[in-house]
Parts: sequence; C-alpha cells; structure tokens
Amino acid sequence: MDPEHGQPATDTDAQSPPGVISREHRRHKHRLKQRTPHAYRVCERFTEILVYAMVIFSPWAFGSTQPWAVWVMNIAGYALGLMLAVKWIVRRIGHYTPPKWGDGAKPRWTTRALAVLTVLLLGWCLISALNARATIDFQTMEFNYRDSYISWLPHSYHAPASWFEFWKYLGLACTFWAVRDWLLGQTRRERAHQNHEERDNEDAFADLPPEPGAYVPTRLRRLLWLICLNGVLLAAEGIFQRLDGTSKLLWLIEPTVNKTSDSQFGPYAYRSNAAQYLNLVWPVCLGLFWILRHEARRSIPRARRVGSSPHLILLPCAALIAAAPFLSMSRGGVLITAATAPIAITILYLAARRHRAHWSWMVPVGAGAVLAALAAAAWPIIKPRLYAPRTAWPISPLLTLQQFTLRCAFHVPPDTRKIGWGLIVGLSRSEDGWYHSPADVGFVIRPRGAFNLIFFGPRGVYQELTLITNVIEQFQGQTIDVALVREELPRLYLNGAPVPLPDTSRIPSMATNEVSASYLRIEPKSSVFDTPPALVSVWERALDDAEIAALHAEFKSGQMKVADNSRFTRPLIEIDHSEIRSPALLVDQMSGRRETYAIAAKMLQDFVWLGSGPGTFGPLYGLYRSSTFDYWTWWAHNDWLEFRITLGRIGVAMALLALGITALSPLQSGGLSLPRAFPAMLWVGMLGCLAHARFDFPFQIHSIALLFLILACLCSIVSRR
Repeated sequence: MDPEHGQPATDTDAQSPPGVISREHRRHKHRLKQRTPHAYRVCERFTEILVYAMVIFSPWAFGSTQPWAVWVMNIAGYALGLMLAVKWIVRRIGHYTPPKWGDGAKPRWTTRALAVLTVLLLGWCLISALNARATIDFQTMEFNYRDSYISWLPHSYHAPASWFEFWKYLGLACTFWAVRDWLLGQTRRERAHQNHEERDNEDAFADLPPEPGAYVPTRLRRLLWLICLNGVLLAAEGIFQRLDGTSKLLWLIEPTVNKTSDSQFGPYAYRSNAAQYLNLVWPVCLGLFWILRHEARRSIPRARRVGSSPHLILLPCAALIAAAPFLSMSRGGVLITAATAPIAITILYLAARRHRAHWSWMVPVGAGAVLAALAAAAWPIIKPRLYAPRTAWPISPLLTLQQFTLRCAFHVPPDTRKIGWGLIVGLSRSEDGWYHSPADVGFVIRPRGAFNLIFFGPRGVYQELTLITNVIEQFQGQTIDVALVREELPRLYLNGAPVPLPDTSRIPSMATNEVSASYLRIEPKSSVFDTPPALVSVWERALDDAEIAALHAEFKSGQMKVADNSRFTRPLIEIDHSEIRSPALLVDQMSGRRETYAIAAKMLQDFVWLGSGPGTFGPLYGLYRSSTFDYWTWWAHNDWLEFRITLGRIGVAMALLALGITALSPLQSGGLSLPRAFPAMLWVGMLGCLAHARFDFPFQIHSIALLFLILACLCSIVSRR
C-alpha cells in the first residue's frame, strides 16, 4: 500500500530497496517544501470567495432565472476562469508544482477526456452562434435569413438566443474547472501538517490521512457544509413563505407569472424548480454525514462519543430538505423524492453493514419512520395535486361551431353566500386552460347566483353577458339542469324551461362569433363546488324547446346519459358524475404539455443532427403553433427533448459522453480517496434531477445547472479506494 496517496504501491515503489526513498516520494516532499508564490495564493483565496458567493447567491437571486442574475453568475464564472488561467501561468513560468490530494497532479484519462469534450461542446455552441442561419423578427414573426452560412456546420436560427446560451455555458465551464482545481489543492495548514509528519517519521512516508478515506479535505468539507446549510435555509424560508400565504418572492417581489403563493416556493417563482434544487441537496447532506462519520470513527477515541462531532446535525437537515418538495406541492418533486429516498437509504444501510456498524439496522428503520412521518404530514397538502380532477375532455381535433348546445346538471350548495366564481363549464380550443385561444365559450356562476355567458378571447381578453340573476337561491341544496343553446342568439333553460333573457340589443358581438373547440372544460373555481357536476354534454347543433324538455324529463326519471337512446340526437360528448369525479392520470395533469410535446416533435423532425442552435426552442416554438393565438411556451418541459432540438444528436451525444465519463471517474484510482457511499449519494441526487428533466426544465435554470455541475465536479475528483 502506497502510504503517500492511500493507493496500492506502484511497480517502481515495490522494486525500491528498503531504506531508499522513491523518486515519486522525493517529488512529493519537494512540492510540500516549495514556497507558494504570492500570485498563486491570492488566486486561491479569490477562487474560494467566489465559489462560496456563487453557491449562496444563485438560489437566493430568485433562482438566477432573470437575465441580470445570469449575467452576475457569468461574470463570476469568467473571474474563476481568469484565476485558473493565472494559476496555470504561475505553474508554468515559476516551475511551481502545488501539492494536491490523491494523484491530482497527474491528469487521469477521464480528466483529459472531460477537458476535450468541454472544448468541443463550447466550440459547437460558438460555431452555431457565429454561423447563424437566421434571426427571428418577433414583430412580423418571420425569419431574417442570412446567405453567408455553412450548411454542414452547426447553425442557429436565432443568433441572440444562441449567443446568450454560449456565454452562460462558458461561465459554467470555467466554474467547473476552477472548482475542480481548487478542491484538489491543499490548504497551508494541510501542507504544514504533512511536512510535520514527514519530519517526525522519515521512514514511514506517512501522508495526512491515517488510512484511506479517514480524512476529508478542508476545502471539500467547507463547500459541502455550505451547500447543506444553504439548502436548509432555502427549505425553511420556502415553508415559512408558504405558511404566510404571501404571493411575493422573499416577501419582496411579485413575479410576472405564477402569481399565487401555491405555485411558488421560496425564492423560486415555479415550485417545481425549488423542488429540483432541494432534491439535489438532501443527498449531499447524507453523503457529508457519512464521510464525516467515517472520519470521526477512525480518529481519536474522544471523537467517537455521540454528539462530539457536528455531523449528526446533518440528519435532521436532510429530513427537512427532503420534506420541502412535499410541501412545495410539486408533483414531480414528490415523485422524485419518493423514488430516490429508498435508494439513498439502501446505500447507507449497505455501507453500514460493510463496515460492520452495530447500528446498521437502524438506518432503514429510522429513515423509513422519518419518511413515513413526513409523507403522512404532507399527504393532505399534496393529495389534491396528485389526485386532481380532470378539467378537459377531448371532443375532436378541431371544430368550428356556429350553433351548439351545452348542457350541465350540478348540485347547488346549501350556502350560496360563498359561491364566488363557482363553476365554469365551456368549450375551449386549448387543453391548457382558458385565455389561450380565440372564442372560447362557457357559462359561469358568479356571485349571488348569477348565470353569465362568458367568451374568452385572445391574450386574456374576455366578455361576459349576464343571462339571469338572483336565481340560485331558489335551488339551494338541489340539483339543477342547465342548458345553454346558441343559434343566432343565446338561449338559456333551467330544468327544461326557457328563461327570459335581457335586452338582446345589449348582447356583445363576440357572443355571436364562431367557436373553435377541441376540448370540453369543467373547472370548479370555488371550494364550495367540491362536488362535481352530475352530467355534462355537448351537441353540435341547437336543440329546440321540446328536445330540451324531453332531456330534462329523462334526467328527472333517473336516466342520466342519453347517448345510447335512439329518441335523442347523439351528442358530441357526454360524461357523467363517475367520470367527472375520477382523478386524472398524472399524464393528463401536465398542464397541456402534451400539446407542447406534439409541437416539439415536429420541431425535432426539422433539426435532427445539427440542431436549431442553443437557446432557440422558445423563439422557434412560436412559429410552429397552428395559430398565433395559441399558447406560446418558452421551454419544452422536457430538457431531454429540448436539448435534442437545440443541440442536435451530435451535441447531445457529446454531453452524454461527458456525463458518462464523470460517472466512471469514481471507479478509477488516483483521486480523492473517500468512502464509496459518498459518490453514490451524489449520483442519487443527479439521477433524480436527470429523471425530473424528462418532464420539466431544471437545466434551463442557472442555479440548478450550477449545483448539478458542482456535484459532477465532485464525482470527477473522487476515486475508488
């Protein structure tokens, strides 16, 4: 065993005669005795300050989602890259070889491969931005093409977006390599301790760790503690903000989107992004707990007493951070936490058994009890999200209706004073909700029981027509059968009888326009309508008075559906109470993302190998919509799909290869020697984030991408024992 690095002895060392110092050991002693150049020491200090500042700043700057926050992080990344370049120059010019942990002075093949892939990926993005094919004019929604581009090289279809992404990726790459180099370096105290050890025992060639994995480098320890404590504060702040009910992020700013408190969490305007960040942090807490516990167990006896080491506080910290995704009400965050937590528990249990810890059985029992308690406490909060009722039923690909009949039977609450919006039943072109397409139509129950006909126009414009007021009080606690018929003018029926309408001269023009419908929407807007409608049906024509009366007579007799009754015209769609109240599948609760995925699939067919250019998904998506009034999303809510569109197969292949090399790094020798459970915990968090990226956009958020890269950096410097 090589005592210097904690690795098996090399052939050179094995062949050295007793009492003869190996060449490698003499080089190591020379590195320890070298005086650190002042410029190098200053760069190390500034690197440490910048790394800590970036870790703290990125999530608290509202997730670093705004351009100003991204540019702050970019500039900090460039500064780290500059510090790294200065250190390289000092090493070359001053012939200085800094002491490093493990075999950090010798680049492994994985390190060289990662460096090459980093340059290739940055070059791919740079060429795409320089070799731009077009720029989108958002005023005319047209491409401004360029003729001077090379078609067989990567090219962008919106140059400004690709330039922005390139500068972001450059900052992240500088951060990755600067953090990696800084973590492998030894502090002054560690170098002094190694010098002291060698002076005391020249023949032993003892390194700082008493045995492999028994010492955690100071810089790594501080960085991990900072990530964990910052995550605890984020989780606690998010929980307090949710309990307070404020709609302002950090009680300061109301975001332009997701203005309700239940859609936010902590400094993140999107609760799912907060859950993604925290699901990266809690496995780090468990990994840090394990390596500190391993260090304490192998140190002096007084450190073995319970409570004598601060690592025990990491267990409640990990529990609090793991509970936050449940309390955030993010469905994806809950599923990822529920899937990765048992894996993390199993890893700790196997690691404890391998070291013959007498408390190994307590790992699954204690962690399982904590998870069960957290799940039980958070279940009432997350259940409405996981078992949310369906709000949209497909009618057809697209219908243009001039005449239609919309019928709904529902139970009127006994207390009508708190109806509020009550219930909206209508026809929509979009599965994602109202306001996204022209001429959505429905009827809504307004305060004090008024029936209003409502028309949703493009970009949130809508008009309402009051059909009848102060009528709901007559039906308190009863089931009412409502039918809305539209020919040239709307007609309303209550329990089969026509209701006189207000002066037709006041009916807005929008009320007579054609309706473009693809979905039937049933949307309760008040808690008093927890009981869903008993029956909803839609006809593609205007039913007459006799047909409406016959339908109500059948309804009173207990015959709910009429679709199979030959006496009546077959409706386009008819759903009853059992279908309406059944919870939607998770795939049906994706807020209209299936429509986004369908458009993204069309985009993918046009940009197979070279991609459309980094950052161009959002600008291009608007041009692929079937109508300019359809909803325009800026992200695909599937990072795997989005990167395939923007980077192409070649760019994604390089990124996946770099990720695979990072995963293999801990299996090699020559890096930081730490217990195997530590890199396994890092990959639990990273794999959870990669899985979440299948149905969301974590890697489009700078703070999440930064933390993911830091964890990947840690994996790249850890080696097997």
